[in-house]
Amino acid sequence: MMFGCPMCNDSHKALELMRIMHEGGHSTDAISLTTAAKAASSLVALGSGPGKQIHAHAIKTGFVSDLCVNSGILEMYIKCGDMGSAHTVFNDIPAPDGVAWTTMISGSVENGDEGRSLYIYHRMRQLG
Repeated sequence: MMFGCPMCNDSHKALELMRIMHEGGHSTDAISLTTAAKAASSLVALGSGPGKQIHAHAIKTGFVSDLCVNSGILEMYIKCGDMGSAHTVFNDIPAPDGVAWTTMISGSVENGDEGRSLYIYHRMRQLG
């Protein structure tokens, strides 16, 4: 149910369902954390506050090593303009895939750091 909320432009509801799950003692999984991060990224007016809570929960529950969760958190920080946190998340990904690289490159451009995007692109090419 939570997965459909951001798709229907109801990101507040997705975050509310995540809160209810957490308070009810229900365990979260990679899908619910990724969905919550996507919901938080669409609520940029709130800043990265809700996303930081989701990120902390992913660390606490061990899902921070999941590439899909990391990609969702990475995108959330980028959309909220928190490039410092985005770089930290990206650098903590052991083996970034093409999606993570592209997200970081385009996010740097979107946030006005074209030089950083070129650096990341060249780093991607070096690492293969």
